[in-house]
Amino acid sequence: MKWIVTGLSLLAASCGAEPAPAPVAPEPTAGSAPTRWVEVRSPEDRSILEASAIARVEGAVGEVAAPARVRVVALHVRAGATVHAGDPIVDVTSTELVDAAARRITAARASAEYADRADAVAALRAEGLATRAEEFELRARRIELAAERDRADATLRSAGIEPRVARRLAHRGSIPLVAPVDGVVTRLRARVGETVEPGDEALARIAGEGPARIEVRTARAWPTARRVEFEADDGRTIALDPAPLATALDTEDGTQVRWYAPAEPTALPDGLVGRARVTVADGVWEVPAAAVTQRTGRSEVARQTADGAIERVEVEVLGSSGASALVRGPLRAGDRVAADGTERGEVAP
Repeated sequence: MKWIVTGLSLLAASCGAEPAPAPVAPEPTAGSAPTRWVEVRSPEDRSILEASAIARVEGAVGEVAAPARVRVVALHVRAGATVHAGDPIVDVTSTELVDAAARRITAARASAEYADRADAVAALRAEGLATRAEEFELRARRIELAAERDRADATLRSAGIEPRVARRLAHRGSIPLVAPVDGVVTRLRARVGETVEPGDEALARIAGEGPARIEVRTARAWPTARRVEFEADDGRTIALDPAPLATALDTEDGTQVRWYAPAEPTALPDGLVGRARVTVADGVWEVPAAAVTQRTGRSEVARQTADGAIERVEVEVLGSSGASALVRGPLRAGDRVAADGTERGEVAP
């Protein structure tokens, strides 16, 4: 019976005991962490492929400014009006210009009269009825008057006024300042009765449209483009010739500046802003920026082979941002590269 009691005691003890813990796999060390692989892909990183852009149109913007000290006497347009080159914008009066117009008219008339008198005296001198000195005096006076007319003309022309309108200016006392270009009046600062000095803010600004060049600024060089588009803020998307007309480095801010022409003739307003987007040429791939490493002066990525091995592939870096890099090299669609080229560890399937 003793062995029975002993057996029962052992059985009871085993039923009340806790089970032994299962074995736990050891934590992987940093050196054995699996490499994370990512597939190369067609470039999509907007921070590399897009940049701010603006349309530059020479001669499409004009300003109407005070040609001299003037007083505004009338307005012909409002802001937002569409005008053509030569249309009156404001009427102004100027003591200086009205005086120049009056002097021009008087001098021109008197010069013509002295020329007629000199011719008449020359005829009389041929008959012995006048002296050479009389003719010379008349012709000298005519030259003085012609010089006075020319000085008045110069004053008018310096103010942008053709001498042929001098009579109208002297008669009316005011002149119209006209639009220098076709376009829309985007700003009208003139106020009737105010006096404006040369060098003051323009009385009106007119923005027109014309053949444009698209100026693009980037922090780094762009890769060779297969297509470039200008996405304007007004909703238009305009295809550009992928070859830039010119490139330059802005030494003030270090940006790369390029100018592109629209692929088809397109009239744009000067100063139209937007974004330029480049589609890169075939054979360019996007990878994580950390995937590219430098070794012996070469840029490389670690590519996973079909049998799970690692091979180093030399690439050319065409552009990069904080997260991505554009590279060109012997890569194909579907290739997987190490997301961090500096990692060392086993190859994850």
